[in-house]
Amino acid sequence: MARRSSFSLLALVALVLFLGACRSFVNLATAPAPPRVSLRASIMAQETKKPKSRQQQQFKFPSQLEGLSAEEIKARKARALDIWESLKPDVEAEMERYQTFRVDKFEEFMRADSRGVALFELYKPGTPEYAELFEETLGPFLLDLAKGKLQEGAALHWVSSLWWASLRQSWRTSARTSSRA
Repeated sequence: MARRSSFSLLALVALVLFLGACRSFVNLATAPAPPRVSLRASIMAQETKKPKSRQQQQFKFPSQLEGLSAEEIKARKARALDIWESLKPDVEAEMERYQTFRVDKFEEFMRADSRGVALFELYKPGTPEYAELFEETLGPFLLDLAKGKLQEGAALHWVSSLWWASLRQSWRTSARTSSRA
């Protein structure tokens, strides 16, 4: 009987310790976490930055047209459009060399061609005026090229699907005739 009471006492102590540990675990798990500061926030808090204007926040570089008269801006845009019109056939020929539309190859071509360099000098990429030029003229042309590449890919996929279907059919036919023989 003494053994039984000591075993019961030991079991009771173990149960109390176990329940206490469970309560501590639950309290730790449900306790509110101390406020954390992300690494980015801590880095940014140390820097003192001047507030940027809306235009500076949106574009990488400031406008190149500031301080120019309306006539100078029109002349600059007309020159850029002339350059772009002369570039279009060559850009199209360059993009035809690739199976898919490759923006990196477009940019590489533009930076290698003297007309592209002149266009980028007139309208520097990352400026508000380049964004406007791109949206109005360059973008739609490049979008049409990209759509054409997608349609070529879809047509190629359709033709290859037909080819594979006919090939499978010929294999089935040849397998049937060879199994009968």
